[in-house]
Amino acid sequence: MRSLSLACLALCALSVPGRALALPTQTPYDALFLDGTDLSDAADVGIMLFDLDADTGDACRYYTEWVDDTDQPSLSISCYLDELKVEGAASCITNSSMVVPTILLNDATLPCYAWNNATVSPIFLFVAGEDPITGDVAGIIQYTAANPFVTSFLAEPYI
Repeated sequence: MRSLSLACLALCALSVPGRALALPTQTPYDALFLDGTDLSDAADVGIMLFDLDADTGDACRYYTEWVDDTDQPSLSISCYLDELKVEGAASCITNSSMVVPTILLNDATLPCYAWNNATVSPIFLFVAGEDPITGDVAGIIQYTAANPFVTSFLAEPYI
């Protein structure tokens, strides 16, 4: 129940309107796990790339490749994320040209994995929002429904 409350809280906090565009495809993002608000304590967990996969009607689905750049050779995992559309947006192109609140969720019917203590783990819940000014993607990851703890997450585009 606590994890559901946290997810609802995250959704509310991340649904503030602003100028948010669809995720830029093939733009590398530096992925970080946060431990509090001090970014100097953040753990670098690789690089993420987003590629538009499908228009699902209610969302724009992105195939996400997450590359662990800390090991040699690099390891890659994947996840499908849905960027929810605002009511009245007929397509992903329309969605990307309007002032909309942007929420990203994993689709529970498709595979989604993340790094968890240097190992690959399936994701139970991924909820994030895109910052309309910086393009940062910030949110939470929950690895299992049985564990109410979440991991704070930040992905910053390389500029």
